[in-house]
Amino acid sequence: MKKIRLFTYLVVIAVLIAAFALMGASCSVSSANVQNAVMTSAVDADGTPVDSVTTYPVGAPVYAVAELHNAPDDTIITFKWFAEGQQVDEISLTNTLTDQYVMSNVDGITQAGNYSVEIYINEREEPDAVLSFTVQ
Repeated sequence: MKKIRLFTYLVVIAVLIAAFALMGASCSVSSANVQNAVMTSAVDADGTPVDSVTTYPVGAPVYAVAELHNAPDDTIITFKWFAEGQQVDEISLTNTLTDQYVMSNVDGITQAGNYSVEIYINEREEPDAVLSFTVQ
């Protein structure tokens, strides 16, 4: 009888350990983050921003770039583009590397005004980064 009870306790403990291990793996997505988000006029061959700008001339290419860290494969990064506070575009990417640059760009904005880009990881409700810029 004591052996059955001991075996039952061991099974319960093993199940709890497995559940905590699986929960830890699924929580690793929450540690994904973006750092050093910038607006830039261009990126090099590695996707690294060549400069950091806040103003673009009308028609110039516009890039939003950030470093993605601690992100497991298949993390979804969403760039939401806004013109004068109204969302005008949404681009979602899936990463393939844990640490990498992520980028979204527009070939050229044809109207002067105030713009912004919000960067989200997976389905977070609050943006991980917000970048504002103007087009003149």
